[in-house]
Amino acid sequence: IEQIIIAAEDHVRSGDYHSASEIFRQSLSTAKLTEDQTCKMYLYVAFCYAKLGDDMQAREWHAKWHGKFRTHTLNDEQQKILDQYEHTMEELKANEAEDEVLTSLMEKYDKISADPLEEGDNKNK
Repeated sequence: IEQIIIAAEDHVRSGDYHSASEIFRQSLSTAKLTEDQTCKMYLYVAFCYAKLGDDMQAREWHAKWHGKFRTHTLNDEQQKILDQYEHTMEELKANEAEDEVLTSLMEKYDKISADPLEEGDNKNK
């Protein structure tokens, strides 16, 4: 199982979050894992989904992790994965807010473009 974890972590390092999440999820359902390995895999799956921009799946896996391991003391490696997950989710939220502002501006621009000023009308609309 350590080889599988190492291979999946290599995918994470290379930015192939889809393959990494597949390996981690498959391992969670088929391999006999220690509590630490299981905890780490849940965190990695949540992190991978966050990196893929799938905040719904990321939140779901984070909730699964939290449900199983809320009393588990994280080791340094697990804490680092959790920190990366939280940072990525904050980035997603910021990007989402930025997208909403851009969408709003584009809608205003489209409305202005579709409703040109009448001749002699110098007022801003």
